[in-house]
Amino acid sequence: TCAADADCGDAFHCRTGACVRGLRGDLGSGCVANDDCSTDAPICAARGDVSWCTGTCTGSCETPGFSCLDVGSTSVCAPDNGLVGEPCAVSADCISGLCVDAGAGPVCSEVCSRDRACAAGFECIRTADGVTNVCVAPAPAPRDGGGCAVSPVGRRRGTLLGFTLFGFAFLSALLRRRRL
Repeated sequence: TCAADADCGDAFHCRTGACVRGLRGDLGSGCVANDDCSTDAPICAARGDVSWCTGTCTGSCETPGFSCLDVGSTSVCAPDNGLVGEPCAVSADCISGLCVDAGAGPVCSEVCSRDRACAAGFECIRTADGVTNVCVAPAPAPRDGGGCAVSPVGRRRGTLLGFTLFGFAFLSALLRRRRL
């Protein structure tokens, strides 16, 4: 548990009482919650399935590659190009300048290493060339139970069958004793 980033080790930060991998993100960094973002970009905003750290703006954003976007009664800096995890065709489509195909189609990414962790919600994997490590969204968890399933109906049938067989064996033994 933690109360502040100082309670966590290097390359970790405190999110709602738990230490999580990665430093707090600046403008455009991936996030899961506001706690993943720095004080310069304290809001974790979302576009589709992708979230990024941002801040409020009035008219324009100071950082190149971002535009001031009205969202209800407030305005936030939104990226002009794709964020890490969003689909892309070429690297120029991405704010990070890197478009990779890690197996599920080309997506915007960024280079990662032991010293440079991926933003919250992403994991660092080695590309097919075996040389480069990039940030990608983790594969979705299997929905089929991984080959294991529990069926209360099946268990009841097995239990009922067991009791039935036990009952027949008991009655057979009882009837044999009476005949002797």
